[in-house]
Amino acid sequence: MPVVFLIDERHEPECIAQNVFNAKTLLAQCAVSFAGVESEYGGCEWDDYDEKYRDRFDRGDSGKQANEHPEFAGELKKYGVKVFGVECQGLSSALYCAATEGNPQAIGNHPLNMARSEHFVRTLLQLREHHGLVGNVILNVGGNHNTHIASWISDGSIENRTGCKAAYVRLRAPAYKE
Repeated sequence: MPVVFLIDERHEPECIAQNVFNAKTLLAQCAVSFAGVESEYGGCEWDDYDEKYRDRFDRGDSGKQANEHPEFAGELKKYGVKVFGVECQGLSSALYCAATEGNPQAIGNHPLNMARSEHFVRTLLQLREHHGLVGNVILNVGGNHNTHIASWISDGSIENRTGCKAAYVRLRAPAYKE
């Protein structure tokens, strides 16, 4: 059973530097085999027209950038770490459209944002299995996503959502600000 280290991302230089330091420490001391990042695409493809997953699966190893903040992934790659994308382009695009039509401040609790959180953690574990990797893993996503994941751990639904047993540890850098 792997340990999933949930690292809360905030796109500020000091927070990113602390997250990279924490990740390197985990790599050196905790048998981490790879990191999953929100800044790159990977996992099942979402059809925002039909609002469901397609049969196609992105192996998360293309390095296709999903946002303007690839710093964490880039630093780990320089360190020689396997990095896989866990962002879903279809869900992200549908959420962006919903946010521009409604209240962008409510995006953190929007149902599509929660679907993205589930996509992130499930994809991380699917990629571990798909690539035949063993050991523990890092998931670097926004703090609101890790809050969703923490609530599923707390209510006991996480295993049903991911299809995999795992233990979870959440890390938040001192520089992380709400």
